[in-house]
Amino acid sequence: MAPEPAGRVLTPEQKRELTIDVMASWALDGLYPSRETVESINEFLASGLTAGQYIEKLKEKWRQTEGD
Repeated sequence: MAPEPAGRVLTPEQKRELTIDVMASWALDGLYPSRETVESINEFLASGLTAGQYIEKLKEKWRQTEGD
């Protein structure tokens, strides 16, 4: 299987399927995401942002929380 091209934008359905695959992989290792983690994943999928954009959003949210 050829690697995906850099900068490829995934459809919401592809993101959802990848998320399910990751969580299933975690479960095989005996790890289960917290409710907060699942909610964050759902927020990301609904946001329409790229992973990089969403990470920056989370960093800014963390900075604001730490600054309080």
